[in-house]
Amino acid sequence: MLHKWIGVFLLSMGFACVAHSALVAGSVVDAETGMGLAGVHFQSVDGQLVWYTDSLGFYRWDMSGRSLEDSIRISSVGYQTQMKSLRELISAQFMLSPRNYVLPEVSLKGKKAKTKWLNDFPFKSYAERSVVVDLYERQTDWIGRPFYGSDAPSRYTRIRSIKVVQEVIQTSHLDWYRKQQTWRFRLRIFKADNRGLPSSVELLQDRFIVTVADVFYKDFDPKRFDERGNSTLYANFDYSQKSYFGLIELDLRPYDLAFPETGVFVFLELLPPVIEGSNKLFRVAKGSTGRSGWFKDGRTLLWSRGLHPVLQSDGRILDVPIEPAISLQLSE
Repeated sequence: MLHKWIGVFLLSMGFACVAHSALVAGSVVDAETGMGLAGVHFQSVDGQLVWYTDSLGFYRWDMSGRSLEDSIRISSVGYQTQMKSLRELISAQFMLSPRNYVLPEVSLKGKKAKTKWLNDFPFKSYAERSVVVDLYERQTDWIGRPFYGSDAPSRYTRIRSIKVVQEVIQTSHLDWYRKQQTWRFRLRIFKADNRGLPSSVELLQDRFIVTVADVFYKDFDPKRFDERGNSTLYANFDYSQKSYFGLIELDLRPYDLAFPETGVFVFLELLPPVIEGSNKLFRVAKGSTGRSGWFKDGRTLLWSRGLHPVLQSDGRILDVPIEPAISLQLSE
């Protein structure tokens, strides 16, 4: 009998130790394809623990001092949210099921609902930018632009989609280039206030994360000439490489977002890459024809509006216009 009680005591002590020093490791896969899911968001109900899966869907976290019965909320854009205890996450592989959005039936009464793009550019304009300003973006920086209610007729009341264009790149192997990109950014949409400034009202409540998997790369001829016969800035002499710009089209219809009368601010919040130690960053295409952009330094939290100071190779600071290639589509 004494040995039995000693065994029960040691077993209880073992569980107590795990509760104070628990290494949680496992993976998350798509329930339909079996592929690992990158950037899956884990958060405790008290908000004190937050972590993500890596680019292959694996996670590993030290839960020292936490109870194995603590509840963890697991979520990813486009998938059904799950609640699990820490005990269930130890050395586990589990699946997230895609979320199937069912949109309400719309009666068009014989005509198609009209849409309108704000700040839209055709492919050709993106590919032939003469200036792409390097703002030296870092993790935690924000870049975006406003879309005011006065920019569109009042009948356009819903936000349908957003288009973002990535800076032009040159590569001989696009598949290899994709695999090297570990950047992420979060799409943020805030209501504009009556002064034309971003308010604290965030319209897109979901954590909308964008990665390289969301990019469609469009190639263009690097030997293109303008209407005066001059070679464009992106012309190169290594014809084994191709020039691409990345197009990201984000469908926001499932979120049913209203377009306020005062308008909105659309920001891209740069996030740390899912692979620790990587310095791959997303760079939005920018032109020099306008000063519509807003930029927030993630370290100083200082805003730049319209112009941004850029360090030159000779040490001088040059103020350059900010015009991020971000477009907004509205619908009736």
